[in-house]
Amino acid sequence: MRKSRRGFTLLELLVYSMLLGILLIAVYGVFSAAMRYFRFVEATSDLRGQAQQTLLRVGAELAESRGYTVRVSTRSLVFLSPRRRDGRYSYDACGNLQWHKWVWYSLDGQGRLTRSTVYLSTPVSTPPTLTTMSSPPSSATETEIIAQHITSLTFLTEPTGSSSPTTVRVSGTFERTVQSNAANTSDNRIDATTTVQMHN
Repeated sequence: MRKSRRGFTLLELLVYSMLLGILLIAVYGVFSAAMRYFRFVEATSDLRGQAQQTLLRVGAELAESRGYTVRVSTRSLVFLSPRRRDGRYSYDACGNLQWHKWVWYSLDGQGRLTRSTVYLSTPVSTPPTLTTMSSPPSSATETEIIAQHITSLTFLTEPTGSSSPTTVRVSGTFERTVQSNAANTSDNRIDATTTVQMHN
């Protein structure tokens, strides 16, 4: 007895094709959502890490300075640093700490925080007068970009008296737009603040 071989009918093929298409669309939707979430989490993590590293660096340098050397403007923070070019400290004959350079943090119009260094001609024990704060002078020997994607940055000082510590608060908003797909974007925003209590 010969068995009859029956193939798929056109209707069955159409039904199977439709079910397969629905399944592929569902899988693609899940995969696309997972990729968007991954990009968002990655961008947020990078932004948070940048904010933390930036404020930690500024805070660490501020902690080595003194409150009476700090100068603050709308977009700039300037203070004296006792570190020499080799990273060490020096003292005068009376044992007073000597200042070697101005450290200059400023936010430019493109959301970048730059750090400039202006070395003094000779180390001094008495802080010199800072002539301008509008921008780092042309004599800056080292300038680097230490952070990007900053939409706002605020420097505040809170002197409580000549013998009391000076508090310097640095607050920043880091924001970055992530392209989810060809049509959609999402904004990542991190607000960070560090407070440094300085001795006068």
